[in-house]
Amino acid sequence: MSLNHCWLNQEGRQNMKADHTGIDSTTPAPPTEVAELVRLSINLTPTVNAVLKSYASRKGVSVTEAVRRAISILSYIDEAQTRGETINVDDGDRIKEVQFLC
Repeated sequence: MSLNHCWLNQEGRQNMKADHTGIDSTTPAPPTEVAELVRLSINLTPTVNAVLKSYASRKGVSVTEAVRRAISILSYIDEAQTRGETINVDDGDRIKEVQFLC
């Protein structure tokens, strides 16, 4: 099984690094410096806020980094669906297709 990591680079284009697949093992790590930052204010329900903070805490990252990761994943999924690809989850016993209603 492969483990894929994706993120948006400074130009907003998606980078993807895959472990154990050889897809692009030379892709550099996510950038640590961003040339320009944009401040964003969002409204979240208490439940969504708790989920976001829980994720950030479990992964040892800031809430800002957790939001960046969520955006990267959303972008990856949207582009995959646009290409007609499917997103699947392997729970150990079977592979299930994840369907997003957009």
